[in-house]
Amino acid sequence: MSTISFETAFVSKADGIATVTLNRPRALNAMSRELLHDLIPAMDDVLSDDTVSAIVLAGAGRAFCAGGDIKEMSSGAQDNLQNPLYNTNEIREWSKLAATMYESPKPIVAVVQGYAVGAGCAMVAVCDVAIAAEDAKFALFFIRRGLVADFGGDYVVPRALRMNKAKEMLYTGKQIDAHEAQRIGLVHRVVPNEQLLQSATELARRMAATSSGKFGSVKHVLHASLRQDLRTNLRAEADASVRAGIQLGLERTR
Repeated sequence: MSTISFETAFVSKADGIATVTLNRPRALNAMSRELLHDLIPAMDDVLSDDTVSAIVLAGAGRAFCAGGDIKEMSSGAQDNLQNPLYNTNEIREWSKLAATMYESPKPIVAVVQGYAVGAGCAMVAVCDVAIAAEDAKFALFFIRRGLVADFGGDYVVPRALRMNKAKEMLYTGKQIDAHEAQRIGLVHRVVPNEQLLQSATELARRMAATSSGKFGSVKHVLHASLRQDLRTNLRAEADASVRAGIQLGLERTR
C-alpha cells in the first residue's frame, strides 16, 4: 500500500483502488479553504494514476462531511465583502472540483457515516455510488442559512433523485436518515458501521474489474442521456459501442 498525505486529506492506494479521505475529524470534515486546496491535487493524482481503477471517497472520524466550514465562513465574511472576487474564485474552485468528480472516468464510491449535510450531501450525489452506515444523516441546509446550494447541489441532486424529492430537500433543508436516503435513491446501500469501508472497497473493486476500462464511456453516454433526445442519445450510444469494439479488437490482437 502507498500513501500520500496532505494537511487535511490523504490518499492510500492498494490493489488498484485509491481511497481519498477527508481528514478534518474535529471539524466533522467541514469544507475549508485548506481542504479544497488539498482535495484538488489529491483527486488529480488518483485520476491521472494509471494503476488506479476506482476511487473510494471517505471522511475520517465520525462524519463524512458537515458541509462548509461555518467558523471559517463567519470569520471571513468581512473579508469577502471587501474582496468579493476572492470569494467568487474560491466558489469556482469548489465548483471545478465538483465537475471533476462528477465527470470522473473512474468510478467514485462515497463512504458515508455520520453527517453528510450541505455541500457534504451534494458531494455524495456527485459520486457515482454511495454506501451509508446506519447512523448516516443527510440534509441540504442551504436554504435555512439563506444560501443557494453549492458543490453542484442544484444540478446533481435532482438527477440523483426524483425532482419532487430534490425540491423537498432543497426547499426545506429537511434532514433524512440513511434508510430514507436509500429509499429515495441518494444512497445505494445501507450497512452496519463496522462493514462500511470494506463494503465500499469491495464494490469499487467489482466495478473496476467488470468495466475493463470502459466505465468512462458508459458514464459519458449515461450523463449525455439526461440532456439529449432519444435519437441523439442512440447515436452517441452507437458511436461509443463502435469505439469500445475497436479497442477490444486491438487489445485481443496484441
